[in-house]
Amino acid sequence: GGQASAGPMGGLYGFDPGTRTWVTYAPTPNPGNLSDTAACFSPQAKGIVFFGGRSGASTYVNTTWILRFNDPPTVDAGPNQAVGEGATVTLSGSASDPEGALPTPTWAQFSGPAVTLAGSGFTRTFTAPTVTTTTTLGFNLSVSDGVNPPVVDDVNITVNNTINEIPVANAGPDQTVDAGTTV
Repeated sequence: GGQASAGPMGGLYGFDPGTRTWVTYAPTPNPGNLSDTAACFSPQAKGIVFFGGRSGASTYVNTTWILRFNDPPTVDAGPNQAVGEGATVTLSGSASDPEGALPTPTWAQFSGPAVTLAGSGFTRTFTAPTVTTTTTLGFNLSVSDGVNPPVVDDVNITVNNTINEIPVANAGPDQTVDAGTTV
């Protein structure tokens, strides 16, 4: 609320954080000096409450406005895990939003051999790949409440080499040589 040289001029205003714009409140075409306006922070309302204001030299507006704050959601991609090759792995994340919005989850793999995630929402599954040495696959869970920037948490899945692979012998490429030639 109020007036500012870099913001709104000539009226009572509220800031809409959703659209990030100033909104004019009628009926105050020229409020004059708004120093008579009162404001306070309300933890219950999670915002700043503005009370009244001068709409003329001796006329006051008996109206209340609120500027609400929006906290970002919290996200947890779940615990790190250690699994064997071929195991079914479950990624199980969660999120919450202080304002009660249902955050939209997005899973993405950022390291290790590519795997295909199955499922939807906060729970996804995949089959651990065959590896020749202990390998880490990294995933992140990103959520957004539609107001704040996305919030991200990572989880690592360590795949241990548990399958005894058949050895591969390689004697080199086939060769054709004349008799008596050193090979």
